[in-house]
Amino acid sequence: MEEKLNPIDKSIHLLRIRDEKYCVHNSLKTRIKEKKAEQPPTAPVCVQVPVPTPPPITPTVKFNYLVAFLPAGILFILSLLFPLLLLLFFPALAWIPVYYFVFFQKEKRENIITIGQSPAYQQQYNMMLQEQQRLQEIENQKYSVAKQEYDTKILPEFEAERNSFISELEQQISRAQKELDEAEKAVNEYWDSEEAKILPDYCKKISGDRVLKPIQRIMQIQNVSVEEALKIYEQRRDETNRKTTAAFAQWNCQEKCSRETPKMSER
Repeated sequence: MEEKLNPIDKSIHLLRIRDEKYCVHNSLKTRIKEKKAEQPPTAPVCVQVPVPTPPPITPTVKFNYLVAFLPAGILFILSLLFPLLLLLFFPALAWIPVYYFVFFQKEKRENIITIGQSPAYQQQYNMMLQEQQRLQEIENQKYSVAKQEYDTKILPEFEAERNSFISELEQQISRAQKELDEAEKAVNEYWDSEEAKILPDYCKKISGDRVLKPIQRIMQIQNVSVEEALKIYEQRRDETNRKTTAAFAQWNCQEKCSRETPKMSER
């Protein structure tokens, strides 16, 4: 035959069952929240093959040193025969940068344009573009296959698994809520029963479990009844409160005296 529990042990037992049901219920709610927030697998992305830049053009035109230095050279030689021509030698040197920056650079730019428009260069660049398009088509095909698999298999399987898991969790939460309500009802019904009327109201609050366990330890250690354990607990509680009040009053008095002492010394 099962031993009948006293009101203290019975209350602790019922509160423990209620707290266990509450923890299970909260755990299920957390799991379903995390599952609903779970993100689907990352969708495939089509790789973009970069468009090639045109190949560099090396101009074929060369700097003409004869045209650049010939005027100054002729004047320098003639100045040996006719010294007055030496006055024109230094202006003739100015022809060299004029030739380089005006005529040679223009010829160089035209040469680059000509090469860029040549069939050989255009064919080379077109081959690069065709290779890029070939590689891009391969990537497009890979993406098409991966996207189809993602849309028809991966994503539906993920959503089906998540929905099934959520549905199962919702059923578990419903059962856990029902069990929690029943456990809460059992606690309240017991505390309203004749058997539990011996328990003071402070034992039946939300934090009553913190009060009931010390009373249970008193009963176990001193081997006394519920009534005697309650009296001992209340005596200890009142004694603790008196000591706390006295200690606070003493501290308050010391603080007051320490503030008044400097004032008296100043006088």
